[in-house]
Amino acid sequence: MTLSLDQITHLLNGLKSLPPLRKQEQTFMEIAGYPHFENVCSNILQFYLQPSNEHGFGSLLLDSLFTLINEKNEKVVTNGQNIDVRREESTSEGKRIDLIIESDDFLLGIENKIFADAYNRFDTAY
Repeated sequence: MTLSLDQITHLLNGLKSLPPLRKQEQTFMEIAGYPHFENVCSNILQFYLQPSNEHGFGSLLLDSLFTLINEKNEKVVTNGQNIDVRREESTSEGKRIDLIIESDDFLLGIENKIFADAYNRFDTAY
């Protein structure tokens, strides 16, 4: 089907009458203008995953994370005791893991990939 010049003009004029697209609201991190979001996200995760921090959630976020990643649906009990959440821990190869969550009963490593592909070796020893 071929459109005439009048039809194309009518179509373009009709597009002008459409309401403008609603602008996407910025996140608080975009407003703050942090240059590297991965570090900022790691800092926020570290704060909220550490049960003893003053956020008042206790181990709720960590328990929720374990519920999401546990394939057997076995309850991992954290109780917020003896849990240490650390950032930028070195591996045996001198690389860094974004977050380490360690307790007497478990060790969990989290590698943030905000704008990057998963190119890290995930079988590296801690």
